[in-house]
Amino acid sequence: TAGGGAARPGRRRSAYFPEAGGYVEAPVFTRAGLEEVTGPAIVEDAESTIVVPPGWTARLAEAMSVILTEAAR
Repeated sequence: TAGGGAARPGRRRSAYFPEAGGYVEAPVFTRAGLEEVTGPAIVEDAESTIVVPPGWTARLAEAMSVILTEAAR
């Protein structure tokens, strides 16, 4: 899901997350359009794919880097 509502997934992809009990239909976001998303999610661009596990968030930082942060337990 998108945090803040700005980023919208382009499609969904099946991804395996053992902590979620198996395969999950995860939303796929483009890096260029990323603000903040909560996992499970997939962030991709032409050169890479970033898997955001359940319980983590991903946000776009300076120089198009992606910062992953684990939620507090």
